[in-house]
Amino acid sequence: MKGKPLGRRLRVGTAFLLLLSFLFLLFATGLAIAPQGNQTAVFFKKTGDYMADFVQVARYSAGFDPYRSPVGYAQEKAYLPISYLIMGGVSALLGGVSAEAEPAAADGAVLWAAVLFMALCAALLFVQLYALKKGTRPVRLATTVLLFLSGIFLFSFERGNLILLAAAATAFFLANYRAQNRAVRELAFLALAFAAALKGYPALLGLLLLYERRYRDALATALYGVVLAFLPFLFLKGGFANVIPWLADVRLNGIAYDHGVFQRFGPRFLLNALENKGAISPSLRDGIVQGLSVLTALLALLGVWTDRFQTTVWKRIGLLVCILVLLPSNSALYTGLYFLPVVVLFLDAEPRAPRDFLYLALFVCLLCPFQFFVGRTDLTPLLVNFSAEGLFLALSFECAAAWISRIKAGGAPPALEASRAGPVS
Repeated sequence: MKGKPLGRRLRVGTAFLLLLSFLFLLFATGLAIAPQGNQTAVFFKKTGDYMADFVQVARYSAGFDPYRSPVGYAQEKAYLPISYLIMGGVSALLGGVSAEAEPAAADGAVLWAAVLFMALCAALLFVQLYALKKGTRPVRLATTVLLFLSGIFLFSFERGNLILLAAAATAFFLANYRAQNRAVRELAFLALAFAAALKGYPALLGLLLLYERRYRDALATALYGVVLAFLPFLFLKGGFANVIPWLADVRLNGIAYDHGVFQRFGPRFLLNALENKGAISPSLRDGIVQGLSVLTALLALLGVWTDRFQTTVWKRIGLLVCILVLLPSNSALYTGLYFLPVVVLFLDAEPRAPRDFLYLALFVCLLCPFQFFVGRTDLTPLLVNFSAEGLFLALSFECAAAWISRIKAGGAPPALEASRAGPVS
């Protein structure tokens, strides 16, 4: 009996390594043959806007007055203040960053600062994923390296976005929120609060604490999050007076990027592309988006409720990650970084079931670095999108089934499967 699940686990892990290695080999070969060809589409605008998220945020963070800075557009300044404190410090170290993104990226000091900063964030994420992975050292190393060769990671690194730092903090939380050592658990709560202060939506993972009825821990995490989210306003020019323009910028962000055609998760990617090509009318596009948004929100609410009945760690975490990636209207492709620890947990899960090969296929497609072109159309972003949606639907179905089974049994939510860290003391 034990042989079959172990055999399946080995087959799933080996298949993942082989498939992702093959896809990266195709990508690297295509890139080597045509360095400016189709495979550069893995990057935003084929690197035509290199490290722009780093450079632009550093530009209007200079002087620690981002929300009132004349540099850039208001809709770009929707982050909470801790992001601007970090990038304002970087800008100060560079003596101020005032050029536009493309010229600034060509400047040696700014380019090296961007690359080194992103490399540091990537190193933090790498260490967390490697530590989270079970198995021999070669397997742990190969898995982590391949995750870093995925399309999602390549896209994210080139953007220079602070989400790389948020993803590292989120991975630390997921690895340690059930640790036996109390100090390590508190650091995990701080890490999640920090990630939420950077990017907002990781706060949803605090539900993992509520599912386990760890109300004190959930409250502590929430308090850490409030402090890290709003106290930094005091260190910006204008202090808490910046809250009102920040809220206005958040609203503008949703409006400005609603019809944008760029790599992102959710139905807007395909529908905006079709609208841009004249295949559908703006009114039809708006109607479909509204309908699918309502459906996604309803499924998300159902998922939040039924997820507590899920006893498999990676599936419980995976459904919440699907929600935080797919629910926002402007969820760029780099939010897929939150899936990386879920992939690691999936690969280590046991016992195995035949349906795990479906999840294997979805994860491989989600991480695919190779750009599949038909004519001038890149199909890989669609493949990534459909994979995330498929993962969301499959996990939602499993959690709903677990909920219905529990109702029939007439019991409370079952205990979560034992984690590597063991029970919380």
